[in-house]
Amino acid sequence: MRNTLLFLFAAIFAFSPAAAQSQQSSQSSYTIVSRVREGKYFNRKVHKETIAGLPESLKALVAYYGVIYSTNCVSDSLGQRCELTEALGLGLQGSARQTELLLKWLPNDTLIRNLKRDWNFRVMEQGSSSFDELLYLKLFVLRDTVRIDVQDLYWSQGRSESSKYSNKAVIKEGAIKFIE
Repeated sequence: MRNTLLFLFAAIFAFSPAAAQSQQSSQSSYTIVSRVREGKYFNRKVHKETIAGLPESLKALVAYYGVIYSTNCVSDSLGQRCELTEALGLGLQGSARQTELLLKWLPNDTLIRNLKRDWNFRVMEQGSSSFDELLYLKLFVLRDTVRIDVQDLYWSQGRSESSKYSNKAVIKEGAIKFIE
């Protein structure tokens, strides 16, 4: 009888709304960049509200993709402005805030160090003879592991090619490390 009561209690708790909410909170997803249809065309939408609510570690992960891909980047006399970097509150490409955030969370990342040294995080802009454009970016967080889904568009000499891929990263001890 006692075992039956324990089983019933466990079964009721497992299917209660509180238990379901607890399980849902352990995995979260964040759409950072998406494609939206406007008439007969697709445009990119940077989800600024979502970005504003991210913890610093996830903002650093998003900033990583902001130095690889163009997101409506334009250059003027002040420097290069990119929609994703500005939505993160980091200002211009190559700014001190962008550099500090990336080096804090990705201190041993060779790509980040090389892009900073060689390009000051500038990306090729739409309209250049070749560029990489970020079309879609979504984060799936489960405890300390993040799956990053990406769709990009590579444009070169009048030809384009789109690709989709996923990366995984672990956030531990104040650093982000990409895993295979």
